[in-house]
Amino acid sequence: MSGSETGWQEAADQTLAVAPDSSLAHTFSGQAHLLCGGEREAAERFREALRLDPESEFAVTWMSVPIANLALRLSPVGRAVLPADQKRSSAAFLAFFVAALVAVVLTLAVSTGFALAAFASVLLAFVVGSAHGLGRRRKRIVYTGAIAAGVTAFVGGSLISVRVGEASLGAIIIVVALFSAVALIWTVRLG
Repeated sequence: MSGSETGWQEAADQTLAVAPDSSLAHTFSGQAHLLCGGEREAAERFREALRLDPESEFAVTWMSVPIANLALRLSPVGRAVLPADQKRSSAAFLAFFVAALVAVVLTLAVSTGFALAAFASVLLAFVVGSAHGLGRRRKRIVYTGAIAAGVTAFVGGSLISVRVGEASLGAIIIVVALFSAVALIWTVRLG
């Protein structure tokens, strides 16, 4: 990935020439094109990789899917390629990512308590960005739970200086939000 853009594209093309029926070769090629700004080619390569191996973890890996869907969503070609469920999950991913950025700004401007809210928002971004593969009921639970956990994290960040005995009320609330995020990750991954 640290080489030149043309080097990546040439390597991807050579790999496909050697192994045209390999899901992994198409996935590598798709990633190379996505990194180099070739959204149309990336979408075609990922689509072919998934056609060859619908269960390919590497072509729909958990951390990269929300990022790839967002990249595709922001391009005219990608918007045409993505199914409606993946468009919704990429919009939710973007919303939680923006919330994380807001929490970082609040950390710098208001209180360090928002740093944990930023961390929770990033976790939740990947949760909602991967929820499109779930059934309707479980998807609704994940989206609702993520929103509740995100709001809880921000409330905790704002209450970080409030003490309850020896503990910080805000810290307790943020821990609840983080545990909720972990539970939602578990739900999505084992969905």
